[in-house]
Amino acid sequence: MDTTIQTSAAPNRATELKSKTLPTLTIDSNGCISHANNSAENLFDYPSGEMVGLHISSVVPALEEIEVPDQRSLGLVRYLSRCGVSFTAHDSKRQCFPCKLSIIALHDSRYGSYRVVVTKPESH
Repeated sequence: MDTTIQTSAAPNRATELKSKTLPTLTIDSNGCISHANNSAENLFDYPSGEMVGLHISSVVPALEEIEVPDQRSLGLVRYLSRCGVSFTAHDSKRQCFPCKLSIIALHDSRYGSYRVVVTKPESH
């Protein structure tokens, strides 16, 4: 009987942990999304897998001018992100919402990949 209780509790814990995962995108050296986790797909209201291949500017328009290999431009976005500047994001239906970005360089890549963590500012 204890085994049944533990087995049925495990999926609930996994679901709980999965729902707390921050929306994260991985962009390649061209600024194209190479991976979007489930939280990002939910935040931007895209079906599974449909964000891959989009340019980051299709969901965060302010990043249209940013070329990932251009360290100066990307450095400015990273600086603004650390300062708490809010960006405007668009979901799949082109509805706007404010968001905060955290951009992290992935050092294991030769080609300048970055992880972009997207969060909505908390309303007070």
